[in-house]
Amino acid sequence: MKRLFILVCFTLSFIFQALAATPKKWTLQECIDYALTHNVQSQQAKLNIELSKSRMQQSYAGMLPSINGFGNQNYNFGRRLDPFTNEFNQSNNKTNSFSLNSSMSLFNGFQLQNTRRQSTYDYQAGKLDAEKMQNDVVLNVVTLYLQVLFNEENLSVARTNADAMQKQLDRTSIMVEAGVYPLGTKLDLESQLANEQLRVVNAENIRNLSYLDLAQAMDLDSASSLEIVNPDLSKIQYSILDMRPEDVFQIASQSMPEVKSADMKVASAKAGLAVAQGARSPQLTLNGALSTGFSNAYKEKVGSSPADSSLFGYISGVPIYLTPPEGQPIYATTPFNKQLNQNFSKFLGFSVNIPIFNGWQAKTNIDRARISYQNAELDKQLTRNRLLKTIQQAHADALAAHRKYEATSKSLQAMHESFSYTEQKFNLGVLNALDFLTAKNNMLKAESDLLQAQYEYIFKTKILDFYLGKPLAF
Repeated sequence: MKRLFILVCFTLSFIFQALAATPKKWTLQECIDYALTHNVQSQQAKLNIELSKSRMQQSYAGMLPSINGFGNQNYNFGRRLDPFTNEFNQSNNKTNSFSLNSSMSLFNGFQLQNTRRQSTYDYQAGKLDAEKMQNDVVLNVVTLYLQVLFNEENLSVARTNADAMQKQLDRTSIMVEAGVYPLGTKLDLESQLANEQLRVVNAENIRNLSYLDLAQAMDLDSASSLEIVNPDLSKIQYSILDMRPEDVFQIASQSMPEVKSADMKVASAKAGLAVAQGARSPQLTLNGALSTGFSNAYKEKVGSSPADSSLFGYISGVPIYLTPPEGQPIYATTPFNKQLNQNFSKFLGFSVNIPIFNGWQAKTNIDRARISYQNAELDKQLTRNRLLKTIQQAHADALAAHRKYEATSKSLQAMHESFSYTEQKFNLGVLNALDFLTAKNNMLKAESDLLQAQYEYIFKTKILDFYLGKPLAF
C-alpha cells in the first residue's frame, strides 16, 4: 500500500512538471488583453484622463464661493496707532487679528459656466482619445498576430517542400547508381535541396522576428516563451464584403472614438470662444468678511486704589474731601475673549469691474479662440475623411485579395496536377532536371502567393469587422 502511494505521488509530480514545462499558447484575445494592460502609452492615456477629470472638477468648484480664513500676531515697538484703541501709544504691545473672507462671482459674462462646459468636453475627448489609442494597440496586435500565423504557415510549407525534395533526391540517387540518370541530375537536385533548406532557415528567421515584433507590441519581457494558438481560419465568414464602403462608414462614424473625440473638441473650442468673449462683459462680485482682534493696549477699569480721604468741610450741605473717597482707578488689559466679542465686525459689499481698454487683450484672445474653433472644425472633417478613406482602402484591398485568393487557388490546384504529371515523367527519366525544377519552383511561388493572399484577405476583412464594432476574434 505504501509503495502504491509513493508511485501515485511520483506519477502526479511527473505530470505536473510536464504541464509546467509545456509553454503557454496565447490566443488572439489573450494577446490583446495583455497588451492593453501593459502598454505604457495606454497607461499614460489613463493618467491624462485623470488630469482632465481633475480640471473638470476644478471648473465645477470654481462656481462656488471662495472662503478664506486669516490670522496674525504682531509685536509692536515704539510709537504707533493702535487699531483697536484708536490711540497713539509709546509702549511695546502685542496685537492679534482674525478674519474670515468670502467672495462670489455673480456675473462675469458666463465665463465660469462656459469654462465648466469646456472642461467637460475636454474630459470626454480625453477618454475617447485613450480609447482610440487602445484601438490602435488592438489593430497592431492583430496585424502582428496574423503575420506570425502567416510566417508559421510559410515555414511549414518550406519544411514540407524540403522533405519532399529530400525524398526526391533519395530516389534520384538510386536511379543514378543504377545508371538510369546521369550524375548531373543528382547534382541539380542536391543544389535544389540546398535552396529548399535555405528557405527553411530564412522562414525560421522571419518567423522568429515576427514573434519578437508581437512580443514587443504586447510589452512582453521575452519572445522566447511566446507561442500562439493556430486558429481554424476556414471557419471565418467573409459576408462583410457584401456591404458597400459607404455603409460601413455610416456605422463606423457613429461609433469610432476618433470621430466622437473630434466632435467633442469642436464643442470644447466653441465653449472656449464663449469664454474669451465673456471677458468683454462687466463683472459683478459679492464680497463679505467677518473680523475681530485683540490688543494688550486695550484697557478697562477693574477697580480703585484705597482712598485716604479727609473731610474739608461742607458746602450747601455737601461734604467736600481733599481726595476722592473711592481712590485712584485701576486699569488692566481687557481679557482676550471679551475683546474678540467687542471687536467683532461684519462686512458685506458688491464690486463691479467694467473692462474699457486692456491693450486689446480680450480681442486677441477672442481671435485666437475663433481660429482654434475653425481648426477644430477642419480637424473634424479631416478625421471623417481619413476614416472613409481607410474603410474604402480596406474594402478595395479585401476584394483584391479575395480575387487573388480565388485565382491563386485555382492556379495552384491546376499546377499541383501539372507538377504531379511532371514529377512522374521525371521519375521515369523522360524529363530533365531543369524542367522538373522549374515546375517545382513555379508551384512553390504559387503556394506562397496563395498564403499571402489568404492572410491579406483575412486581415482586411477583420479591419472592416472592427469598424463595424464586431470583436476581432478567430
